[in-house]
Amino acid sequence: MQFCARRWTTVAGAIVSFLTLTSTTQASVVEVDLLNTLSAPASDTIYSVFGPGFQPGQSVAVSFTVPGNGSNNPWNITSINASLSAPLFPVTLDLGIMADFAGLPTGIFLSSATVTASFDPVTLTSLDWSIDSGAKYWLVAIAHSDDPFDVNDAFWVGRQIQGAVGFTSGDDSIWMTQSAPLPGAQITGFETPLPGALVLFASGLGGIGVFGVRGRKKAPRPD
Repeated sequence: MQFCARRWTTVAGAIVSFLTLTSTTQASVVEVDLLNTLSAPASDTIYSVFGPGFQPGQSVAVSFTVPGNGSNNPWNITSINASLSAPLFPVTLDLGIMADFAGLPTGIFLSSATVTASFDPVTLTSLDWSIDSGAKYWLVAIAHSDDPFDVNDAFWVGRQIQGAVGFTSGDDSIWMTQSAPLPGAQITGFETPLPGALVLFASGLGGIGVFGVRGRKKAPRPD
């Protein structure tokens, strides 16, 4: 019984150490810009985002690449700001992240949010969207309405930075790219350090298990 008390004391100490390590790691998390075209001046180019309505709809996308690292830890997106608004009438949009395939969006959201664009630019906060280190992704805006009488547009203002802009044109929603001023957007996130802490915790528990087995073998049997 005395050995069990010592063993659980050791386990409790390991858990406290793990929680302390996790808290320290999370406290040291630094958010960085994974994409920031908003820092550039606005251009004269404005992209329309709209549903089918009376004509084929149009979706718009801008790409970004996540920094690579030796540990291959995933990253978390925490916030998105986009110079995407609908000053005339509100427009419902799906705004989210798609993976890249052959230089184009895949057409399938990995993570997304349904937002209503209005006079103010779209802002998403408190996100917890996981993406892979070193991979290329697209921030995509798709108009939500299929109402044939809804011809309202959202407008995504371009910035004075040239690059590949993704867009669809037509009912088949085939993605294409062209070189043009990039839509204004800022994506903020951080590298997720938790997996490393979990490895340390698992190693510690493994050591405790071995210690417990050896301790039981050494414990004297009662007469």
